[in-house]
Amino acid sequence: MPREGDRDVNNFGLIPLDEQVQSPVVKAIRVLGKIFDGPVTWFRVNVSERFKGPPYPYYHKKFHPVPPISDCYTDDLSCIYEAHSAFLRQKKVDYEILKIIRQRYENCSYWERTVNEFHDLDKICLKEKQDVRDTEINLFIKCKW
Repeated sequence: MPREGDRDVNNFGLIPLDEQVQSPVVKAIRVLGKIFDGPVTWFRVNVSERFKGPPYPYYHKKFHPVPPISDCYTDDLSCIYEAHSAFLRQKKVDYEILKIIRQRYENCSYWERTVNEFHDLDKICLKEKQDVRDTEINLFIKCKW
């Protein structure tokens, strides 16, 4: 344990790195590090972080609307690529929505069976079951595969 008359000692009982005796190589490396890293750190702290806006969550990214693939010319490869990418992205979103709605139905049916001891699945969770059917039909119409 450090005593009152001792030098500053960290929690592990070691002398801070600035106060230790260092070899010339270590000192040169630290000086070079400060020379190269100093301006970058100053710019980041004084310029970048001051003018940076509030953080924007990654999951709220907005994609620009693109025309459907039927509106693209046959030789316009960038339009075809954008339309195909938008279609695949929307397909993933639709499948995730379907997974959430199916999970709601499963939770409801599990709850109704355990709480009410009611095992007739045709009469419980009718709204959730209809939501799953509607979502599956809409997904089939949209994707057609």
